[in-house]
Amino acid sequence: MPSPHNSILCLVVSLTLVPTAAEAQDAHARARALFGQGVDAMDANNPAAAVTYFEQSYTSYARASTACNLALALERTARGCEAVRWYQQCAALDSQGAHRDQANA
Repeated sequence: MPSPHNSILCLVVSLTLVPTAAEAQDAHARARALFGQGVDAMDANNPAAAVTYFEQSYTSYARASTACNLALALERTARGCEAVRWYQQCAALDSQGAHRDQANA
């Protein structure tokens, strides 16, 4: 029979591992800001900087559009093999098909 102390410990540990709604919103807001910086870097013809922003954005909040833009930035920095992996990730995440043509190009 489990002791009450073990049950409480398990509950406390599990609660610390679950992100709060505020943390999830913060991650999403951070991802959006980083994504915007990546787009700005691409517009400024700086795909190397864009790669960094898109990678950080994707780490904060994984989205198909971020994976596709990361692939494009990688392609423009002559990192085609890495780009292919990200285009595949884009296609896998793109349940609506919005990025399918770009991902399968």
